[in-house]
Amino acid sequence: MSTNGFDLFRYMPITKPERQRDLFVPGTGYTLAPPNTRHLHPEPYFFHWEDGRTLPQYAVFYVTEGEQVEFENEATGKEVLCAGDIAFLFPGVWHRYWRREDVWAHRWVHFGGAYADHLLREGLISPRQPVLHAGINRAILAPFLRLFQRVHSEPRTSQPLMAADTMDLLDAIVAQAKRQPRGRSAALARRAAFFLQQHSQDVVDLKELAATLHISYERLREVFKAETGLAPYQYHLRLRIERAKTILRESSLSVREVAFQLNFENPYHFSRIFKEKTGVSPSQWRLANAQIPPA
Repeated sequence: MSTNGFDLFRYMPITKPERQRDLFVPGTGYTLAPPNTRHLHPEPYFFHWEDGRTLPQYAVFYVTEGEQVEFENEATGKEVLCAGDIAFLFPGVWHRYWRREDVWAHRWVHFGGAYADHLLREGLISPRQPVLHAGINRAILAPFLRLFQRVHSEPRTSQPLMAADTMDLLDAIVAQAKRQPRGRSAALARRAAFFLQQHSQDVVDLKELAATLHISYERLREVFKAETGLAPYQYHLRLRIERAKTILRESSLSVREVAFQLNFENPYHFSRIFKEKTGVSPSQWRLANAQIPPA
């Protein structure tokens, strides 16, 4: 495992028999980095913004934090990404990406094999449409998390499992692409979802959010639910609960402190809502999932 600042990654040599499988995974990682960070990846994965790079295999990265991420490939030119956006990278297709200001985060995996070639031939992925606006999607994020956990354990023996995780990831992305919303209503829903994602620790006045989009709250609720399956309040509440899980798992803050950090009315309100959404109390959830014991 190599670490440079907030850049965590692992690359693995792929044997000839592994390359003959339907899918193989030479590398995966997670980056949470300040702007203009230089990442010490090995060749052929390392690149400078000025030069860009061309990969021998496919890759996909998922922006989970930040906005104004500059992405460019030779087939489509420049595009600006933000949290919730996915970009595919293709063998032999020059590309580059970076964030000029502020911290941003993304998860990524390199892959190759007959299954990836099949997706390309069928037009399910394409260098002419490399970007998908998926939002923060559990079905897409979960395989990334499993991949990252596997490279911490037995990276050589887990190659078949990593290939299966990557297939799950690609299937989830393709399914999301087929549901990709179109039109003004979808654009409004995406803008609202992105705002809610960026304010997952805050109490959001949804009527004010609707006003900034120049529509009524009733109209916002209608288009948002049509595109996401959830009303804006429930969508934001789910984000806040997911954020609470992260804090409970990765910090030693008390339940009371977590409640106040996420701006719940009081710890009792937080605990009640958390149990409604997860089936267990915050303390019980932490006991089962915490990486850092509570103080």
